Amino acid sequence: MNNIIDTVIIPAAGAGKRIKEQLDITYSKEMILVNNKPCIRYIIDEAIASGIKNIIVIVHESKKDLITYLNSLKLDINLTISFQNTQNGIAKAIYSAKQYINTNYFGVMLGDDVFTPSKIVFKQLLKLFNKNNQNVIGVLEIADVNLIKKYSSMKIESLVGNTFKILDIIEKPQEDEIYSMYASQGRYIFSKNIFSVIEKQNTGINNEFQLTDSIRLLLKEEPCAGLILDGIHYDFGSIDGLKQALRNRINFNIKK
Repeated sequence: MNNIIDTVIIPAAGAGKRIKEQLDITYSKEMILVNNKPCIRYIIDEAIASGIKNIIVIVHESKKDLITYLNSLKLDINLTISFQNTQNGIAKAIYSAKQYINTNYFGVMLGDDVFTPSKIVFKQLLKLFNKNNQNVIGVLEIADVNLIKKYSSMKIESLVGNTFKILDIIEKPQEDEIYSMYASQGRYIFSKNIFSVIEKQNTGINNEFQLTDSIRLLLKEEPCAGLILDGIHYDFGSIDGLKQALRNRINFNIKK
């Protein structure tokens, strides 16, 4: 019998200092409007369109505008606000929601990574998971070496169609550390064992608990499949990604 995935964690506790300074704004970066809709709503809509019934949004207590917005939403699913008051990395943000995970597997969707898919992106991960019942990481092939150095790089094998086995992953690699041009892009399905991994890991780049380091440790215990995502990616955590979306007049409304 397949494991059921009905819960997604959306980490949104980060300060977003860089983009807030670039845009000269004081409000939460998740509340930046794209086509008159806050960025975080696109992630929530994608989760709902994928059939998710429980969404946990991790916030910092200082993000009053985001908290007010989330509390105002009238949704047909359960939305829980959980607090991460020490902003020390995405891995710890995920760990802070451990108490809400009651199934063997769950999803993670990063709020900066927005897609305009021909198919709903997180649903693509669910489809693969329903076949293999293992961890799944959404990836894209990055064309620019300088760009992949800002993301991650995966060591892979057994590339068949749009899936492969992940052997290793490194965060923000130097040029001589690049395994491949495949990088994780903000969509994940993890087993609950990720929590025990996070408990054991040390801080990484920027003295934060990096999710990439969590995945690297998890790979020593469990298999992880990489899935090349079918969708155009926009990095809403960068000024260039926001400008590109606005310049292209992208319609981000989900079509089921």
